[in-house]
Amino acid sequence: MIETNRLIIRPFKIEDAYEAQKWFHDADVMRWMPNGPDKTFAETKNRIQKYIDHYLKYGFGKFIIIDKNSNYSIGDAGLMNLDGTKFIELGYRLKKEYWGLGIATEAASSIIKHAFQVDKLENIHAIVEPENIISIYIITTKLHFEYVKKDTFFGEIFNLYRLDNKNFMDMNQI
Repeated sequence: MIETNRLIIRPFKIEDAYEAQKWFHDADVMRWMPNGPDKTFAETKNRIQKYIDHYLKYGFGKFIIIDKNSNYSIGDAGLMNLDGTKFIELGYRLKKEYWGLGIATEAASSIIKHAFQVDKLENIHAIVEPENIISIYIITTKLHFEYVKKDTFFGEIFNLYRLDNKNFMDMNQI
């Protein structure tokens, strides 16, 4: 579990699927995801099970984000092995009512710190659709990832970004 000033970030449990479906089924929240929103509760439950399995296998994964003040689940963030690559990818999603409050940056930065300081990962990548200017801003300006190149993932063109542990430790700004 990771705790910040406003958030509790912990591994998913299968019973979290009921709350998580609120953002996984939302077309606006899932706009930039290659497969779009989950269409059924079974899809959300399957997604959560994949996150749980990934965490048990690798010791890191996607976590549920809980607002400390309300104790409500408000999104997810974390690291996953990017299918078909050697990359560990950072990703995050929030319910719409939590957009623009700095929560994505707060959650992602705490996950990055944990990944580099505790898990001792060498680097983390992020893939962002070129039109997703808000995520590009968060990744580059707030989280200090560097642009690598355009590349194809899931049959679509994405911008690929990278943050190295050494650079993170040198700047220690996040």
